[in-house]
Amino acid sequence: LEAHAVDTYSTFVKENRDRLAQLPPPEVAESYYSSGDLYFFDDFQMRPVGSRRPACDSLLDVFTNICEDEGEHVKTMQACQDYALLGTRVVSPHAATSSLADLTPSE
Repeated sequence: LEAHAVDTYSTFVKENRDRLAQLPPPEVAESYYSSGDLYFFDDFQMRPVGSRRPACDSLLDVFTNICEDEGEHVKTMQACQDYALLGTRVVSPHAATSSLADLTPSE
């Protein structure tokens, strides 16, 4: 599904690049990509933590960012499939280093 989204957004951006570059980004996109807590944004990327805060200066940037996000989702889904097939644990780079059991006092 995510791979289809990458294809769809890529085609849309390619066919509408000039017009999208002239239009401003919606406020919600500026807020999501440019400010605030990016915990969830970073958590679903397969890149190093904090390595990506994409530009959001036009509607072209917004659709390019969405397309790239979907590409990252493809990588995440692949990691989940690898776990299902190989038993390789997928761990978020943002995961807490201690578990709830570690925080519970022993008797």
